[in-house]
Amino acid sequence: MNETLKRLHYWAWVCKKSIEACRQVDRFVDGESPLFYHCPSGLAAEGLTLPVRMQFYCLTRRVTRAGRVPRGCAPEGVAFVTVHNYPGKTILEKSFEARGIPCVVLGRDIEKFSFFDKIGRLLDYVRSPECTAEYIVFNDARDVVIVSDPGRIVEMFESCGCDVLMNHTHMDWPPNPEHYRFEQDCYPRYPFHGHLNSGGFVARRQALIEFLEQIARDFAADPKRDYTHPGPGDRYSDQAAWRRLHVQHYPRIKVDCRGLIFKRFDLFMDRD
Repeated sequence: MNETLKRLHYWAWVCKKSIEACRQVDRFVDGESPLFYHCPSGLAAEGLTLPVRMQFYCLTRRVTRAGRVPRGCAPEGVAFVTVHNYPGKTILEKSFEARGIPCVVLGRDIEKFSFFDKIGRLLDYVRSPECTAEYIVFNDARDVVIVSDPGRIVEMFESCGCDVLMNHTHMDWPPNPEHYRFEQDCYPRYPFHGHLNSGGFVARRQALIEFLEQIARDFAADPKRDYTHPGPGDRYSDQAAWRRLHVQHYPRIKVDCRGLIFKRFDLFMDRD
């Protein structure tokens, strides 16, 4: 009986916190910064509690409905891109659509998706005549939404003094002590936002071609070089590749540790 009561009290607390969180979603919309929120899959111990997930769900509902956010337009010279093979529109697409901003979707024809497709398909696109933009803004399709007008995105990016500005996390994934220490040394003031996440980035197109070509060459030479971990269940990780390039090419590649453009949606998002 005591165990049952504990469970009831826990779920009552979860419901209360979730309702409170959902009533506060307007504070995340149409501010000066950030432009994108990213809520990945993960555990409560990683800051992704049920109230956090409910709040992100409410935020998603808020920003994907036409008429509930201001209409906008893509800044000149900027292309917004994602790669996926889901059968329908994702929350990222819907959030762009609600603002009237085009988003290029690559990879709908992929039968069996691999995280390397995020590299290969994007590289094919940015090298093609179809892409004329000077700046490329990439986001994962299923767990990212745009929440503010992107009119100042180039100015915000240029203020960071780099060629590629990556999304952030507090996680060491895939686990790599060398990369983790390097990120800590680069961004010591931002323990919750100083580690690289490849779910979003802004890049100069020519620099992006250079880095994607390097990743593609490395993959051709050793397909398992950037796997998540050795052993059963391992798979290619574009995040492992970008973390490796961050070590090699910093400060040309930086992490958006201040959350100017990207911010991970979790318990720690308001902490330095």
